[in-house]
Amino acid sequence: MNEKHIPDPQFVKHLEWELESTMRRRRFRDANSRRRHLIRSRWVTSLLLVVVSACVGGAGTYTVIHNIDIDEQAAKLRVARAEALLEIAKAQLQPLARNMARMQSLAKRGAATRRELWSIEIRFLRAQARADVRELELVETTITGKDPDNHLSAPLVHGRDFVMERLATERAPLQRRVESLTARVQHYREFLNAGTASERELRAIETELFEAESELAEQEARIELRRSFIAGEVSAANVELQGLRAAVNGTKRITTRQMEDLIEERARLVQLAERGVASQAEVEAIESKLRSVEAQLELEDLELLTLDGRIREAAGHSR
Repeated sequence: MNEKHIPDPQFVKHLEWELESTMRRRRFRDANSRRRHLIRSRWVTSLLLVVVSACVGGAGTYTVIHNIDIDEQAAKLRVARAEALLEIAKAQLQPLARNMARMQSLAKRGAATRRELWSIEIRFLRAQARADVRELELVETTITGKDPDNHLSAPLVHGRDFVMERLATERAPLQRRVESLTARVQHYREFLNAGTASERELRAIETELFEAESELAEQEARIELRRSFIAGEVSAANVELQGLRAAVNGTKRITTRQMEDLIEERARLVQLAERGVASQAEVEAIESKLRSVEAQLELEDLELLTLDGRIREAAGHSR
């Protein structure tokens, strides 16, 4: 038997071979002796099988009961862990809720800026989403006794799509961040026209908005992939690969934007260095960062090529 107390097929084969060999080795001269031996051999065989079955059955029953106990204990531990994570998320949310209420009051009196209010609001929304996700994880763990399955190809749990619910919950603060940054960009453009903000400040906010939009686009891509999988339009293997591609593609968009910003910054520093305002060391530092980002972009291109090949292969196998 193996470590799970399941009879080894090789052991069963060996037992059958031993019984057959015993019958083959013994030859009786008369038919009556052969019949008596055959009957006796069958009785012995039956007895051996009964004994083996009893042993195997007893060991299997013990194993099943023992494994049930272990599984129940593991499930309880997972639920307890999920409860603890939810309590931590709620504890982290409370001070942010108080700070947001205080900042809203200050903003109404003109004692706080919109930027300060938006900043605390985004932090609060993220914490709220994290607590909501933890609560969904607790419900799923309570039902299944297992850790939450966040794969895009995860099955429904009693008809409920916890993966989609978590994706939608995580999307809300991303959408709000994009909205607030869009408003901030508009204000900075007004400040720039009024001469109270610089091009660099506006560019920094625009870059932050671009990154937020990329993050939101990736989340929306994951939501659409999940929807396609549940509808049976894409296989489990393909949807996971598509999810990886969406993540790499989102990262590549941000890396590309970083490279563009670094190219502009290098050009600015080169001009300043020519006038003696910036040092050559500063130029070399920005060029080093640019080379690093270019290498990262090449790696992401390679990852996308690899994933595209695997996606085509998975699509071919699913036909």
